[in-house]
Amino acid sequence: MIGCQMVGAHVSELISEAVVAIRNKLTIEQFAKSIRPHPTFSEAITEAAEAALWKPLHMLARS
Repeated sequence: MIGCQMVGAHVSELISEAVVAIRNKLTIEQFAKSIRPHPTFSEAITEAAEAALWKPLHMLARS
């Protein structure tokens, strides 16, 4: 990951995950495979990473 930008509710709870990923020079693939608790807002970060890889689990397919 090179960087991260977030806007919205609860982003203060999510930004720390991106900071850790950037600091540890994780690839987007490694970041997407990280285990996160369910149900939490942090799952949104997983969805975003998977969407970047064209493999989102809970999003509608792109047409």
